[in-house]
Amino acid sequence: MGRKVFISVLGTGWYDECEYVGCSARTKTKYIQVATLKDIKAQDWSEDDAVYILVTQKSKEENWHLANDERMNRCGENKEYIGLEKSIMSLSLKCKVKTVDIKDGKNQSEMWDIFNTMYQLLETEDELYFDFTNGFRYLPMFVLVFSSYAKYLKNVSIAHMSYGNYEVEDDEKPIMDLMSLATLQNWTSTAMSFTEMGRVKSFAAAILMNINDFAKDVRMTVKQLGSRLIRFEGQIETCRGIEIMKSGDAAQIKALIQTLINKAVLPEPISQVLLSIGKEVSSFEDNPELDSEKSKRNIISALKWCKKYGLAQQGYTLCQEGLITVVCDKFSDLNPYTISGKSARYKKYRDFWSSVFGINSELLQDESKWGKGLSEHKELARSVLSMDWVKHTREIYSGLTQKRNQVNHGGFTGNMSEKKILEDFENTVDACIALMEQDMIAPVVESCVEDAPKIFLNVSNHPLEVWSDEQINAAQIYGNLEEIPFPSVSPDLTKPEMDFLIKSILSQISERISGKNATVHIMGEMTLTFALVKRLQAAGIKCVASTTERSVKEYGDGTKESVFKFVRFREYES
Repeated sequence: MGRKVFISVLGTGWYDECEYVGCSARTKTKYIQVATLKDIKAQDWSEDDAVYILVTQKSKEENWHLANDERMNRCGENKEYIGLEKSIMSLSLKCKVKTVDIKDGKNQSEMWDIFNTMYQLLETEDELYFDFTNGFRYLPMFVLVFSSYAKYLKNVSIAHMSYGNYEVEDDEKPIMDLMSLATLQNWTSTAMSFTEMGRVKSFAAAILMNINDFAKDVRMTVKQLGSRLIRFEGQIETCRGIEIMKSGDAAQIKALIQTLINKAVLPEPISQVLLSIGKEVSSFEDNPELDSEKSKRNIISALKWCKKYGLAQQGYTLCQEGLITVVCDKFSDLNPYTISGKSARYKKYRDFWSSVFGINSELLQDESKWGKGLSEHKELARSVLSMDWVKHTREIYSGLTQKRNQVNHGGFTGNMSEKKILEDFENTVDACIALMEQDMIAPVVESCVEDAPKIFLNVSNHPLEVWSDEQINAAQIYGNLEEIPFPSVSPDLTKPEMDFLIKSILSQISERISGKNATVHIMGEMTLTFALVKRLQAAGIKCVASTTERSVKEYGDGTKESVFKFVRFREYES
């Protein structure tokens, strides 16, 4: 614990006696320094603490030590005038009281001289109490800059900043607590560290340091916010995947900030800093049950965080491990491992998908060279390796693995330059996010198809309820009947809107047929039908269309009636 240090500049003006009112004391005196020392309870300070009064040659003569306790007033008359030296001595302080000579501060050179003089007064971890009622006009800015400098080099903290507002017309002159300005400066600088570099520990430390500035009923909220910020940064720094997917701390940060905004009486600038922090974590969702879709979104949010703040090592790791996690969660029902223990089964399944994405292209055709993970479950491996989206993923995964190894092995293996690693980082993250968001159709494992329940999924504009008995009977040969309405497709849809629609329908189909021996009946708007069939076939899923025979009846009034009669289902050719 450092010393308590009071610093104040003594001016040259004629000071009239008045009553200064602070937070804990009312003092009748000429000198704001006396009133402030009483208000901060300097009489309780120890012999190790210090009071420094900064004096110019003129202020020393006019207001510090006066011969015969007299001074010439504004009218040129000698009047009784007790100097600050005796006034402070009357407080009977235990700590040392010392004047420090400074320049007048009239130019930049003298300003820096004062700065250095003040800095030499301080020791490591001092607790600084500052009054800047008197002195040069730039003193408030000077003190804020000085305090940041001293904090950086000597770990000095500001415990008190005040201004004696002598100019008010009331008989009572308030001692204004200006610590909220120092708090705002500290919060702003640490918040900038957060928004520019993703570092929140310094901001958390700042709000915890100022916890007593808050009302008692919100101090627990402030404490919780500080703790959550520190934990959240640690989770990103150390790639704690499960915690990132749950994202409880990020969600709590948002909630706690809103509680503070609603309950605490905060200056608007400080509220804005808090809101900016909340905005930074707004994309993370609370996900305690590890819902797979929310988990994926939180992983993507973490990747975007790493990209924004240049966290290359964490980003490369989360790209690779996050991608495997997304795939394992999406196809959890295909996990072929039967060993005891949920954790052990999951780890084995992760290793399987890691092998799928990471297998050398030269080994694909020679199954005798497959590693244990793939060779143990060849049917599943063959199925997933044949899928288009897996082939696309493998192309990007290979480069990702190379860069991750370069970073995680400290550059001791390989010769990739730091420039290459960093230049490729943002593109790698974007590519990995695209992989996570791509259409992932469930693979069809040949050896399991016969044992799986059969399903005939109708995806068309014609619901099952209007089908003829002949068509219903023909469909039931393929399995139990289920359906998903074919969506309305506007001719004005843009490509991104069409892509979103395709992805949405595929997700519904995939969820409905997962783990089943499925046949999908698709008929509707041509471009959407083509896109769906193409993607489903790439996943090894049988797709069929209805064939009909048209008969026309002509009536005497010139009208015609077309009747379509179902004939059979025909499989789309791949």
